[in-house]
Amino acid sequence: MQSLIRFDLLFPYAIPPILTLAASIFVVSLTIHAGRHVRENQIFTLFCLGQSLYSVDLILRTLITDPVIMLTITRLQHFSFVFLIPLGIHLAHALLKIHHRNWLIYLAYGYSLVMLPLSQTRWYITETKLYFFGFFTHSGPLLTIYAIVALPAALYVSVLLINAARTEADLQRRIKFRFISIGLICNSVLLILNVLPVLGLPVYPPSNFGFIPLSLMAYGILQHQIFDTAKSWFYKGYIPRTLVVLIWTPLLGIVLFWL
Repeated sequence: MQSLIRFDLLFPYAIPPILTLAASIFVVSLTIHAGRHVRENQIFTLFCLGQSLYSVDLILRTLITDPVIMLTITRLQHFSFVFLIPLGIHLAHALLKIHHRNWLIYLAYGYSLVMLPLSQTRWYITETKLYFFGFFTHSGPLLTIYAIVALPAALYVSVLLINAARTEADLQRRIKFRFISIGLICNSVLLILNVLPVLGLPVYPPSNFGFIPLSLMAYGILQHQIFDTAKSWFYKGYIPRTLVVLIWTPLLGIVLFWL
């Protein structure tokens, strides 16, 4: 009888999503404690939780041997994945104090709620196909529509933050916007490039390197709140050293992946 778990693909193909999972869990542990009364941190916490669930799905794709089980797991993961669009818009509006376009946030959340039950059907994800790195999904028409809607949403958020980074008078906020805009753009590009394995090309999924933009966005949003947290329940200097590790670990992970 064939085992449901394999470990031959764990290294190196599961290393990038494992790094992403570790980074997202670390950020969530900070934002839950330090961002309870800061709206942008609360939204970013939810964004990171969605990223961590997506990373778990990517890790399991290298471990699970049964395509039916993997398809079920991936579909369940999309219960949270479909909310990345409204969370991204909501985060940008919270950062920039945009209140006159709340209708756009409601529209995005409504769209995700409609996609929520549909994400569990064969019209959203048709099947999973085995590649050299593990399983990857094949898009149905509804997932294609979701991706088409996600593209202008990502462009909208990116333009807002880039403009804010150029025009913001306060130096600290301008630096924050730069980190977040670069992080969101990089994350969007990685997700868009996933179209290659979706189309059947034997390409390692670029979204597995999501820990790189996640680390940038985490530093940009939490640079002040992190240090406040460190004073209360972390040893002095622990957070700055940890941030250095999170920034340099992606480079190390890339090197290990290509060895």
